[in-house]
Amino acid sequence: MKIKMIGTLLFIGITQVVLGHTTYHKELDRIATSARNRYQFFRIDTPLFSRLSFSGRALCPTKGHLTFSVQARNAHTQRWCRWHRMLQWGKKKRSYATKSDGFCRYMHVQLETEPLQLADAFRIKVIGARKAPITNLKHFSVRIADVMRNG
Repeated sequence: MKIKMIGTLLFIGITQVVLGHTTYHKELDRIATSARNRYQFFRIDTPLFSRLSFSGRALCPTKGHLTFSVQARNAHTQRWCRWHRMLQWGKKKRSYATKSDGFCRYMHVQLETEPLQLADAFRIKVIGARKAPITNLKHFSVRIADVMRNG
């Protein structure tokens, strides 16, 4: 994993170039947040993928932290996997590795499906905890690729 600090900004990036990928970008100048200080971004019926990478830019909160989670939908069964925690961003910074739920797992920098299984949708969830403002999130990108087919 590559974590680059630029002042109080966060940028997490994957340097691997994957052929046949699709990238979704989201600029968040003004996030319309709920009273619960959370934001969700999703794409349904995407190109089939076996790997999802997330990168983002956010101001480091002075209080609390932002928690980023991801979920993917099994293209065959149309069932969503459980939420996998990706990253905690605040005074303490932490990336996560989660165990497989039988369909996918998260390994510090990317969500991976189990062999021979593909996803066709994803959800990203960001929660501001302990008074961390969700408005600190400025931009993020989600890259999906079928690495079984595209190497």
